[in-house]
Amino acid sequence: MSENSDPFRAEVLLSLSMIAGALSHLNELVDEKTVTIEQELRERVAESEKLIDQIRAETRTAQDELKRLMEEERFETGEIVAEWKATRRTSKLHARADRCERFATTAIEIAVLAMEEAKRAVLCALLTRKETISIQVRRSGDGPS
Repeated sequence: MSENSDPFRAEVLLSLSMIAGALSHLNELVDEKTVTIEQELRERVAESEKLIDQIRAETRTAQDELKRLMEEERFETGEIVAEWKATRRTSKLHARADRCERFATTAIEIAVLAMEEAKRAVLCALLTRKETISIQVRRSGDGPS
């Protein structure tokens, strides 16, 4: 493994740790043992709502970058890459490796952003259900309807 891949590997490991942390947090949110009051959920939903436009804009940008990289990849057929290897065109091969790394980090970035969107959706769903049950309990306490 060359030293050139170390920053790439570090970035991927950091991003994957963020995804694992987000998944763990989502598991905690939906775990029935975790009791969350409505006010806390409201605050968390409001906090996530502040970021949602930024997250969606970043996601669109990353998706556009991914499409661009995919388009570039179409032109690098197996035959072309084999020729680069056979003729030792290392500048082309390094450029290809750089593009592959950008593709991977962009795909992971989209996954991280999707986890943020999922967290917001889970918080919203939990809050909505909790509010509905509270209203139902209050209504049943008022007597027959």
